[in-house]
Amino acid sequence: MTGKPTPGRAASGRAGMESRWAEYRAARLAAGKPATVREEQGRKPDRFSDPEIEAYWIERAEAARVIPDGATSTQVRRIAFRYAKSVESETSRRATEKVAAPLTGTDERVAYYEAEIERLTNAERMDRRRADEHQRQREAAESILADILFRGSGA
Repeated sequence: MTGKPTPGRAASGRAGMESRWAEYRAARLAAGKPATVREEQGRKPDRFSDPEIEAYWIERAEAARVIPDGATSTQVRRIAFRYAKSVESETSRRATEKVAAPLTGTDERVAYYEAEIERLTNAERMDRRRADEHQRQREAAESILADILFRGSGA
């Protein structure tokens, strides 16, 4: 045993939590509110709504070797979710283009890594935009500081 929790163990923990909060949710629904504060605030729901579907995709992602060693359970679930989305997207694309060949394991991995490249490229673009804005603000602050210290202008 690797000491790593299994998807079944995590799913049973979530199921236990659901049962503990069932009364609270029922009271909120009876009062005409959403079942949880999280739903009321509009946050994202859990990645997979069904533990069996989650376990299925985690197993497929592990079989495809897209989950790195040492990944936490949250990372595993997120990677499995992205893997599922990329496979579904590729399946949909093939159906639209009327490609008769079914997806192979290699096709699934290619779809996953292409989606990861796009996701990481977008994240990098946003990080650079933020970094440029931070640099602009820092330079403006340095200019104001120089004015205050060397030119004596200030309050």
